[in-house]
Amino acid sequence: MLVADVRRAEELIRTGKLQDAVSILKPLTDLTTNADLKSYVMTVLAEIDRRISEKQQIDAFNAAVRLANSRKIAEALTSIEKLIPTISDASLLDRAKELRQKLIKAKSKE
Repeated sequence: MLVADVRRAEELIRTGKLQDAVSILKPLTDLTTNADLKSYVMTVLAEIDRRISEKQQIDAFNAAVRLANSRKIAEALTSIEKLIPTISDASLLDRAKELRQKLIKAKSKE
């Protein structure tokens, strides 16, 4: 039964339903006595957590861009400055720092 639950969770992951997969996998860590299965489930949960966090960071970056495009420079700058310390992806971090510099420059011209 546990392996079937893992397979179902894997299918949910493939279709992007990460939270649904988490709701299946989390209880398995307590239910299984199989060390290999438990290790695998923990690894999958960590990867899901990373993906969710990355998506949230991208969403927050895009929200800051929308604020900047709406000429809400101070709000965009505050948003991006809060986001930068949380970013784990190097490419997104570079883009966020570049945006911050542009926003600082735009704010100084206000």
